Amino acid sequence: MEKETAARAAETAVLLARCDFAQKREARRAAPGNPACATLKVVTRSPLCAMSSVGRVAYVVSYRRGSNSQNERYVLLEIEGVSGGEAARFVGRKVLWRSPDGRLSVKGIIVRVHGCKGRVVARFRKPLPGQAIGTRALIL
Repeated sequence: MEKETAARAAETAVLLARCDFAQKREARRAAPGNPACATLKVVTRSPLCAMSSVGRVAYVVSYRRGSNSQNERYVLLEIEGVSGGEAARFVGRKVLWRSPDGRLSVKGIIVRVHGCKGRVVARFRKPLPGQAIGTRALIL
């Protein structure tokens, strides 16, 4: 019995350490009698959430482009931990991209879903530089 309780507490602690607040709420509801859930108030964040205490991390995949052109204001983002159907709930949310050295930050908004693999299209106020591809952006 004690081993099962300890394993359940460890699994709940791992779930609580993730970024998504909905997952934390579900983990607390799943084990209401678990003392680890009741006493755990300070949660350590994963390295993916180091950019902010609120929000999700997305990666810049590419510019939105055609066969002969590309528009640097429109960017394809891949949201960490999001699959196909879940990406639609991020439409309308704000996005912040910061350069790796911290000198430049550009704000944007998610305008639509791209494809069926959980990627979204974001429109930024200013065009992103080519060095932005592969870097992280924060979804607020």
